[in-house]
Amino acid sequence: MLDYIPKPNDVKAQKVVDALRVIQNQRIQHDNAVKECTHFIIPRKSDIRKMETIGSTYTELKPYINLFTRAGRSACQKMASGIFSYMTPKNQKWFKATMGNRELDENLNVYKWFDHVRDVMLDFLSRSNFTEISHETYLNMGAIGTVCTQVEWDKEEDGLIFQDYPYNTFYFTEDNNHKPNRVYREFTYTAEQAVKEWGEEALKHCKTVMKCYNSKDEAERRQQLKFIHLVEPNRNRNPRKIDKFNKAFKSTFICEDDLQIIKEGGFDTQPYIVARFLRYNTEGNVMGYSPAMDCMPIIKTLEQLRKKFLFAVEKNLNPAMARGVTMGMVPNKVRTTPNSISNFDSRNPESKPTPILQQIDLSYTLQELEAEVKEIEDAFYIPSFQTITNIDKSNATATEIIARQNEALINISPAIARLEDEWLDPLLSQVFTLLQAKGKFEPPPVELKNNTEFRLEFTGVLSSAPKIAESISISNYFQELAPLLEFMPEDTRAEVINSHNFYEITKTLQENRNLPARFRKTPQEIEEETAKQQQAMQQAMQQQQMTELAKSQDLSKKPQDGSPMEAIV
Repeated sequence: MLDYIPKPNDVKAQKVVDALRVIQNQRIQHDNAVKECTHFIIPRKSDIRKMETIGSTYTELKPYINLFTRAGRSACQKMASGIFSYMTPKNQKWFKATMGNRELDENLNVYKWFDHVRDVMLDFLSRSNFTEISHETYLNMGAIGTVCTQVEWDKEEDGLIFQDYPYNTFYFTEDNNHKPNRVYREFTYTAEQAVKEWGEEALKHCKTVMKCYNSKDEAERRQQLKFIHLVEPNRNRNPRKIDKFNKAFKSTFICEDDLQIIKEGGFDTQPYIVARFLRYNTEGNVMGYSPAMDCMPIIKTLEQLRKKFLFAVEKNLNPAMARGVTMGMVPNKVRTTPNSISNFDSRNPESKPTPILQQIDLSYTLQELEAEVKEIEDAFYIPSFQTITNIDKSNATATEIIARQNEALINISPAIARLEDEWLDPLLSQVFTLLQAKGKFEPPPVELKNNTEFRLEFTGVLSSAPKIAESISISNYFQELAPLLEFMPEDTRAEVINSHNFYEITKTLQENRNLPARFRKTPQEIEEETAKQQQAMQQAMQQQQMTELAKSQDLSKKPQDGSPMEAIV
């Protein structure tokens, strides 16, 4: 067992910690907004700091401090379920891969290989914890607006494992394109966990860690110690060298309690995927903006209205009472809370408390509550998802359905596009890299020439509505063209039909509908099938000509003696 080897504080570790403290101080104002949102929307995550609820400062409302309306939480859950169901549904193929090159994408071997890649990726995603993490991410997007996710390879399960990090554990900066590039993650380990993770040799200069690790006191051994993981672009990278110190991103683990660097390395890509629902788009603020932040004043108003409503109901059911007394002290303050009793001097009837409002009208308060709930649901785009779900497909044409879907998606489209660009795209790219490194894919076709960089296209309802609309427009066009062809002369009709490239049209429909590769044939198979059909048509025409010739020859012959034909003649 190694003991602590004294060493001065590491200068680089000190700089990392100082830079992190600057970012934390810059984020204080945003943190306050997040704390308020988590308190009302995701209470289980509201332990960032202790907060007083709305109404707790009012003496009369103290019994109702822990009463909450579910309007905000319900709206956030509905939005998360809607995004999950219409964007990353578990029972559908919600994305596909392409090269972004028309010629390569039309190659059937490439098309089939990307179909295989997608199926393998979906299979590993379904066997991992992606479903739980994605739904959790959508909830955090609705309440907090900023998420951080990591995907790794689980050696024990031989599969993928996703990590979702709490808001108060990660910090980041942006590059010149407003993309997250430098990520700090704060976390805690016991000394035993730290030694198991990095080894005693890496921690030999960490006095606090080694003291806890070698301690005989069980409480000290269980003490939580602070560590920092920084992943940033490697500015000193030497592209000519291939090792862990010359990768695109530099990785540094630091013991915060002892200000010592524990381990350094690198990554080819940023392992921490930071995404935001919407950005503030203000100078110096890199954090995300959530629907909960948008409607927080409404939620707070609703909370206060609801508590006062319940308070009013109880005052009607259990009104405050007054009693006359002839001895003892009369309270200076009249009690108006339900079931309370206020004393007055029975010798002086005028001292009896008299209520100013004899009856409380609750109907107006109920209307106000309903209006506030509707505004909260609007902020979380619930009407958009309800429109998609409740479309009556029995009495509506396909065009009407697509039009209603597109109209419903107008408000939420910017957030969905950002979610695809900042979260799903890099996440699936890392999944592809991990699976490829583990040899889970078949060898790519020769057409790719070892070029396996690809682009992702998302095919869920929220992402594919424009492409489906294009398919519907094509179908409607031919439905309108069909009756016109009936009134055209034969030569004009043939000219109009031949002016259409039906092969390209069908390929567009296949791509828009995301049909699997097995539905398509190779160009060679198409040529062979066409040749067979032409040969069969020629044989049929020749057979028909021979039959007609035989009939004409039979009619030109003289009937034989004694035949029925001779008798007729």
